Amino acid sequence: MYINFLAVFLAGGVSLFLAWAWYSNFLFGRQWRALSGLPDEYHQQMATDKKMMAQTMLIYFVGLVLMAGVLARVLFYMGAYGVMDGITTAFWMWIGFVAPCMLGMKLWERKTWAYYFINVGYVLLALVVSGVILMLWH
Repeated sequence: MYINFLAVFLAGGVSLFLAWAWYSNFLFGRQWRALSGLPDEYHQQMATDKKMMAQTMLIYFVGLVLMAGVLARVLFYMGAYGVMDGITTAFWMWIGFVAPCMLGMKLWERKTWAYYFINVGYVLLALVVSGVILMLWH
């Protein structure tokens, strides 16, 4: 089985950058922080504690690389051929696995729909972009 691990790491890195942009004040950061239910002190500590931020980003990067690696395996086993295969497979994995799991989180934790859509929207974007990268570099 051939998987381009450079593409997997690139997809993880791009997904991390997308998270930074998505949750920045430029896009959804202010609204997400207000809806998160976490105290302002937590967000302030995370922004100023460089060690905590670095550890969090490293662990999240590993998770994003894992997500891209699993997507790469699925695309390989499907015999995916082009960019549209990467996009549609990413979408179906999102709608079938991510959105329902995060829906449970929304319901049980009593989060708002806006909070849910901010979070699932980011994961959809990350998966689709990863699917495109993986298919361009496969």
